[in-house]
Amino acid sequence: MFKSAVLKTGVVAIAFNQSLCKSLIMESYFIFGWKLFFISTLAFLQSSCSVIEKRFLVPENHEAKTENVSDAYGKIDDIESSWVLTLSKQNPESSSEDVTPPTLLDFMKENDTSMQNIEYAKGAEAYEKGNYGQAFKWFHAAAQQGYVKAYFILGMMYSNYDNKGIPQNHRKAIKWFDKAAKQGHVQAQTALRRQSQLIEAEQAHELAAQNYNQRRFLQALPLAEKSFKIRTKVLGEKHPNTLVSLNGFALIHQALGHLSDALPLLENAYHLNKTLSGDTHPDTIISMNNLAIIYKKLGRLSDALPLYEKSYRLSKEAFGEKHQNTLISLDNLALFYTYIDRLSDALPLSEKAYRLFEGVLGEKHPDTIKSLSNLADIYKKSGRLSDALPLSEKAHRLSKEILGEKHPHTLINMDNLAIIYQDLGRLSDALSLSEKCYHLHKEVLGEKHLDTLISLNNLAIIYQELGRLDEAWPLFEKAYHLSKEVLGEKHPNTFSSLNSLAMIHYALDRFSDALPLFEKCYQLKKEVLGEKHFSTIKSMNELVQTYQKLGRFSDALPLLEKSVRLSKEVLGEPQPSK
Repeated sequence: MFKSAVLKTGVVAIAFNQSLCKSLIMESYFIFGWKLFFISTLAFLQSSCSVIEKRFLVPENHEAKTENVSDAYGKIDDIESSWVLTLSKQNPESSSEDVTPPTLLDFMKENDTSMQNIEYAKGAEAYEKGNYGQAFKWFHAAAQQGYVKAYFILGMMYSNYDNKGIPQNHRKAIKWFDKAAKQGHVQAQTALRRQSQLIEAEQAHELAAQNYNQRRFLQALPLAEKSFKIRTKVLGEKHPNTLVSLNGFALIHQALGHLSDALPLLENAYHLNKTLSGDTHPDTIISMNNLAIIYKKLGRLSDALPLYEKSYRLSKEAFGEKHQNTLISLDNLALFYTYIDRLSDALPLSEKAYRLFEGVLGEKHPDTIKSLSNLADIYKKSGRLSDALPLSEKAHRLSKEILGEKHPHTLINMDNLAIIYQDLGRLSDALSLSEKCYHLHKEVLGEKHLDTLISLNNLAIIYQELGRLDEAWPLFEKAYHLSKEVLGEKHPNTFSSLNSLAMIHYALDRFSDALPLFEKCYQLKKEVLGEKHFSTIKSMNELVQTYQKLGRFSDALPLLEKSVRLSKEVLGEPQPSK
């Protein structure tokens, strides 16, 4: 039986903020056991021999990966709390321009040399000496006496303008600005507009976070964009909270497959954080990790690798080996080594990450369970299925126990376990689990949710593996059309579904039906991912094999020569089979 394509698109768990809340985005993984096929087929075509089918394709399972990226929306405790970045200190809510803004003390003394209200004067004196709590009490006393400037100063203190004195509270800031504005205070009227805009940005931010955590990326995108634009206008592009919105906006684009939109945003976030905070600041390391991930998605592996390695090294230096951020960077580095087929490097790192996660956080912590799932995947890719199986079963069991059977992370682990059963040839177990997983996804998240579409595709693959092609074909077709409707035809998940649909036509010997689908898939990947991306080269090779089946050798030969050249360039010279 002809098998479907290599692309493994998965769900990655996201972490890295202080609240430890997690989200999900899509991540893609590719396997390249087909490299040697290029050389043998090229030689064969040039010798004009009869076509011999090469089985270079494997089932296109959508595995659930748990790469921890620092793009999780956390629970928002106040209006300017971080969605992504670990903001240990909020900057003043002034525009980040080169001109130095006035201090709060400047506002206190402005046009009021007499300090006519005694309590107000004592407040200004206390503030100047750094006694901010005492200053607040005096200003509050002055406000109780109806002194308008005290209204304004209280509003400024609650807005955390100088990042001193009292906890930020924008709603109380608005209350005091409103009282001053109604008395004709011009600066309070301006500040009131700013605070109202920031409240609007915060509300958009919270809604974006909720939708993002539920993987409703299409709903999250306009909200994140609104928050980012307001904060850029009001606070300036260099303000930490603007960078939070920038990072979130970029990562939603990334989750939706808008890689060309996400890349410049993530590059800008990284460079701004590096310039403002330095290499070893947590926000810079987080941005570095996110940039590495999109480079990986775009196939820019030579750009991604040093960032993954640097992120881990700097995290270890800045936080220590057992800090959660360091463990996340370590796990991500192991996943990347797996991605580029450096399994001997990946395995000890993954084993170390899981051991440390378990020791620091306990075996039932969600991050530990994700690390366990990653380790199982590396064992599987290393051909150690007997080692992978108990780990995957444990990850599924713990996830069900801690999070519940219908939690998205539990469903991810269920899908992963079904794939291992499938690889072990336990197809009846795989089918039972995959059918349950798909129906739970549909029940909990809806038919058009990204995770549901992945689960649907996986179920179709198992039907195909069982030889039930007539049952697999409509599922592949449904997955492709729903993916195109929900994500658009240029999203990597849609590529995967299109490829699977082409493969099932091929498996049913419908080569004429398969050809335009393969051609479309190749052209879309070339446009979106670039000609040298692993997945594009793979699609090129699949198209070559379809041309061979149809006897179109004059079309196959130049394309295959090109695929060989690009494969050598990207992957290196083929190595003899061991």
